[in-house]
Amino acid sequence: MLYAKILLLVLAACYSFSQLFFGLDYTDSFYYLDIFKSDEVEWMIVGFQVLGKLWINCFGDSLIALRIGNWLFYALYFTLAYVWFVPKQSRERFVGFLSLPFMLLPTFSLNIFNGDSCTLLMCICISKLLVDWMFNYSKKVVLMLFVVTLLTLLFRFPNIVSLPITIVVVLLFQKNKRKWFEYLAVCFCVLIVYFVIAGLFKDGNLIKDGNLIPNEGGHSLKNLLTNYLHDGKIILKYIPVCLLLIIISCAKIQRFYVRIFVDVLFSLFFGVYLFYNVEFGFANWNISLLLSSLLISLYIYLIFRCFDGIDVDKFSNGGAVMIILMLMSLVNPAGSDTGFLKLIWVLLSTIPFLAYNIEKIVQSKLFVVTISACVLICLYGHYRNPFGEQSLNNLKYRIDNRQLAGIRTSNDYFRVYENLKNDIHCYNAENIVIYGERSHGLCELLNIEKRFHSSFFMNPDDESEVEIMEDYIKKYSPVIFFMPYHPFGAKEIFEWRDNLTKMETMMFSNGYKDKKKSDYYIVYEIEK
Repeated sequence: MLYAKILLLVLAACYSFSQLFFGLDYTDSFYYLDIFKSDEVEWMIVGFQVLGKLWINCFGDSLIALRIGNWLFYALYFTLAYVWFVPKQSRERFVGFLSLPFMLLPTFSLNIFNGDSCTLLMCICISKLLVDWMFNYSKKVVLMLFVVTLLTLLFRFPNIVSLPITIVVVLLFQKNKRKWFEYLAVCFCVLIVYFVIAGLFKDGNLIKDGNLIPNEGGHSLKNLLTNYLHDGKIILKYIPVCLLLIIISCAKIQRFYVRIFVDVLFSLFFGVYLFYNVEFGFANWNISLLLSSLLISLYIYLIFRCFDGIDVDKFSNGGAVMIILMLMSLVNPAGSDTGFLKLIWVLLSTIPFLAYNIEKIVQSKLFVVTISACVLICLYGHYRNPFGEQSLNNLKYRIDNRQLAGIRTSNDYFRVYENLKNDIHCYNAENIVIYGERSHGLCELLNIEKRFHSSFFMNPDDESEVEIMEDYIKKYSPVIFFMPYHPFGAKEIFEWRDNLTKMETMMFSNGYKDKKKSDYYIVYEIEK
């Protein structure tokens, strides 16, 4: 039986690794690659920038090399969560559950080497150190807490939310007031050292240049909060149904036929509920929130069980661990414009730990069938929408480019690259602007050295973007490849839109004309 579980784990790991070779992203992947290659310090992710520089210097700047690095971080993160939080004597029994995080990795990952995997690794390290510090005091652990927390902030500044979260945990579970002040001192020292390091990189002018509060397009504070509220409402809607599943699974129904009737009735209800509420789309949002809700519900059930007065000595530690892990799951979504999409990751890594604590529930046929259905839905969601592209069976095109070697993509992504490559040869490469958020990737792949990036999103209806572009075209009069829309359906948008964007209106007022229309972009050139 152990060999079968290990085989399942190996197959799940191989499956998730194989998905690194599918799907192409012209935006975030190359945005981070630009940062790794740049001499300008991005202090908000300075630690991750240094790590990225080291990685591409050692293994090259191909997308596959970056994706392998990202996958290795996730693999280490899943493994450490299993080793640290599942007791040694029970690891053989629950090793099969370690396959689930690997199996679901492609569904919820965007296949991008960014600060998420580093953040998750630091989150699980902080959780382990915090438990050790509170229940097995050691000065070495205090020092390691300081180092790991500092690295967490250096990798990604929004991870600063881990400080108030851990402080709340310490106040809840640590009765020794001396330890309160000790941990507060650790947090204070972390902040001091972090801002000293960041100040060295930014000449001490952090707030002016660093933009502590996001204000750009989809990353604006208003959009961040809106997405959090939207996703929060969905999670609160899912949790009661998930709790009902757990309660029914735990219910002691002696009569066999009554048990079957209740299980079948709830299965039908849950199936209808999934049908009307789960949608397949970019990054599988609904599926992610559903699974997050289910895992949070399990934590809620276990936390109440831990503090119901039964065997307090045994469960006080366990309850603390559960609350720490559940609260640490909030760190990764911090500062993200994707709402609570990233909430799933810490929760996902703790599936073996949850399985160990809910062994009786796991034995429930209703629970097993429901979880199996959720896993199948997740796998189907990845098939339908892998990494923001078209369905997996449509990813069969290879682009002849060193940095994209080994990657299969869709016809649209293939054609937009090939069309651009052919059209750009007609112009002076020193005076070309690819306008749109995919410009990061296309400029890198087409070896355009002089790159115009007014922002990440390059919204053509943003007045500040229009002003920046107007100053640029008055100075350089570039040829503009205008492609603000996603390759899928861009042709229809160009044909059916009622009004021009503010950017195009400005270009026409400065003497530009549309010289060529493609399915993916319009070429604007100044009238001579």
